[in-house]
Amino acid sequence: MGNMKGKYCIVGIGEATPPKGTYYGSYWGQAAEAAKKALDDAGLTKKDIDGVVFYTAYGPPFPSPSSTCATFCEYMGIGPAWFENYPYGGMPSGMTGINRAPMGMEAGFATTVLVVASDNYRSRLTHGGGIETMALRATDSQYEGPYGPYPMVLMALVAQRHMHAYGTTSEQMAEVAVASRQWASMNPIAIERDPITIEDVLNSKMIASPLHRLDCCQLTDGGTALVVTTADRAKDCKKPPVYLLGFGEVGVGRYTSYVPNLADVYQAEMASKKALQMAGVTNDDIDIAFTYDAATLSTIMFLEQMGFCKKGEGGRFVEGGRIAPGGALPFNTHGGLLSCRHTTHCGASFHLTEAVKQLRGKCGERQVKDAKLAMLLAEGGWFNIGVTVLGRG
Repeated sequence: MGNMKGKYCIVGIGEATPPKGTYYGSYWGQAAEAAKKALDDAGLTKKDIDGVVFYTAYGPPFPSPSSTCATFCEYMGIGPAWFENYPYGGMPSGMTGINRAPMGMEAGFATTVLVVASDNYRSRLTHGGGIETMALRATDSQYEGPYGPYPMVLMALVAQRHMHAYGTTSEQMAEVAVASRQWASMNPIAIERDPITIEDVLNSKMIASPLHRLDCCQLTDGGTALVVTTADRAKDCKKPPVYLLGFGEVGVGRYTSYVPNLADVYQAEMASKKALQMAGVTNDDIDIAFTYDAATLSTIMFLEQMGFCKKGEGGRFVEGGRIAPGGALPFNTHGGLLSCRHTTHCGASFHLTEAVKQLRGKCGERQVKDAKLAMLLAEGGWFNIGVTVLGRG
C-alpha cells in the first residue's frame, strides 16, 4: 500500500466491558453494543457504513467462518457494499482487523468501515466445557495436548527458554505485572485494579513454572468496535482523527512445538520493521507502546523484538519502573491483558481503543503527556504477529 500518512483514520471507538465476575453470554449482543457506541462516538449512523470487517470466532456456538460477518451485519441491520472476516487466530484478531479497513478503502470497495471484535470465551468456558475444551481445541493433539491446559503451560516453555538463554529472572518478569497493575489502577474498565508488589507476584500460586498466578493474564468477555474512514470524511465526524500510519504482519504457523526458537520470535521483528518503515518513523519517535502480554515474559520478549531494546536485554530493560507510570516508556497504559481485560481471541482490540484514547488526550490521570505516536503488537496462533502504528492528527 505504500505510505498511508494522512489518508485513513479512526474516528470512532466503542467498548463492551462486562464487570468483573459477570458474564454477557451474548456474543452478538456485546458486538452490537460496541458498534453502537463507536458510531455514536463518531457522530455517524448505520447508514454511513459501507464496509464491515468482523473478527471470526471459531467453534460452537458460532456459525461457519464464512458467514460470521454476514450474521453480524444482519444482526445490526447493516447492508455493506463490502465485508470481510479475519480469522487470524488469537490476539492478532483484535488488531489485524484494523489493517483490513485501509486495504478495502484503497481498493475502492468502501469509504467508511466498521471494524468489530467480540468474544465471550469466559462465559463459554465456564458454562460449556471448561478449560479442557480450550486446551484440546487449541493445541497439537500429539505433542502438546497431553501435557496440560493451554496456553500458560506453553508460555511457561517460552519463559524457561528465555531465562536459560538470556538470564531473565522471575523478579524482572514480576516488574511487568506490577507496572501493568499501576496503569490499571487508573483505568475504570480494568478488571484488576488493586496494587501489587514484586513480592506479591513471586508469592502467588505457581501455575506453570516459572509463571505464577500474577504473571498470567485475565480471562474476560467483551468487545470493541472502531470506525475507520478517509481523511476527507473525517472532517465531518465528532472526534479528532487518529491516523493509521503503518502496519506489518508475519504468520508462520499455529503450534508452539514447531517454533524453531522459543526465545527469538523473528516474526515480531520483521512485522515491527515493516510497520515502522511504512509509517516513516523509528522506535525513538514512539511515545506509547502496546504489546501482547498474556504472560509477563511476553512483554519482555516482544519489547526486544519490537526494537525498544536488544535481544536478551528485555529483563533488564523493564527494571526500575521503566514501563510503569512515570517511566521512560509508557506501556500498555490501560493495564493490558494482565490487569485490564483479555477477551481471549481478540484481546488486542482493547489495546487499540486505549491507544486511540491516549492519542486523543482523553485518558484522565493515566494520560501520557503530549502523546503523538503509538506502536502496537499482537501475537497469536502461536507467534503469528500483527503490528500497527497510529498517530495523532
